[in-house]
Amino acid sequence: MTVARAQFRDAVISPTGDVLVATVEVRNPGTAVPITETIYADASGDHFLSNPFPTDLTGRFQFYLTLPKRVDLLIQAVGYAPYTVKDVDVIGIVTENMGATVGTTDGGLIPHGLSGTPTAAVLTPTVANEFASITGKDGVNLTVAIKKHDGTPGTAQNIYWRAWL
Repeated sequence: MTVARAQFRDAVISPTGDVLVATVEVRNPGTAVPITETIYADASGDHFLSNPFPTDLTGRFQFYLTLPKRVDLLIQAVGYAPYTVKDVDVIGIVTENMGATVGTTDGGLIPHGLSGTPTAAVLTPTVANEFASITGKDGVNLTVAIKKHDGTPGTAQNIYWRAWL
């Protein structure tokens, strides 16, 4: 059974526009108290995040909660004063998502993180003279075929993707 979770995603950018690697702490609104709810790394799996958790190397972060909720976010980056983003709504409907997967193989699954089964999706393979297509989709994953031009299975590769409801 697929459980749609509430999601928030953003990036940490300095006042001068530089990407910042930082930590993000999810707090109860108007307090310095971290939330006690489980924070998930994805829409439907059992991958959890600590609180606080790090951004990726491009300053981006996303997290999921079981239910929609208003929170504050404490952002801390080396060389900058801590900053609290107040009254952030973690929403329950994700209608569009995109990303990149590493080492995807023919028949592999890409978790899309949407609130339902996508109505459309696109893939971009990264190995020359090979193509990728979607052979299945459900409320959790896109199933991917990676083929060479002779129809044999393609090389494991990074796949850039976008899906929407």
